[in-house]
Amino acid sequence: MVLPLTYEELWWVQNLVRQADRQGAPWDRDDMAEVHRGLLRLHGQPAAATWPIPASIGFLWQIENQVPQSLDLGRSNLGRSILMKVFRALHEEGGSYEDIPAVFRDADAYEDVPVSDSDPGTAAKSRGDLS
Repeated sequence: MVLPLTYEELWWVQNLVRQADRQGAPWDRDDMAEVHRGLLRLHGQPAAATWPIPASIGFLWQIENQVPQSLDLGRSNLGRSILMKVFRALHEEGGSYEDIPAVFRDADAYEDVPVSDSDPGTAAKSRGDLS
């Protein structure tokens, strides 16, 4: 799949898309090399220019998971721009999906504890005088 990104979008993908518990691991070197290639090619080009990143489904899902839609630099909502391109790439290719890597899928494996207004939980215990 091809993901056309602008220079600014490429910088944000390079900054945000990481495997949190294994910094520097070789899992994303091929994908990041494509991002680097795009940054080098677009450096000094007009802001509207894009570079086609060949992206695997796994890389697209990692971008979808790690780029916040609220990434707003005051002049444009860059997060939504990146995510709309990712969504288009994911859904125009026929919807064949790979599993999201376990590090992202199972990042918060704990069940939510249901809370209601009528049951505020137990009171905290004092640890002593902090005066």
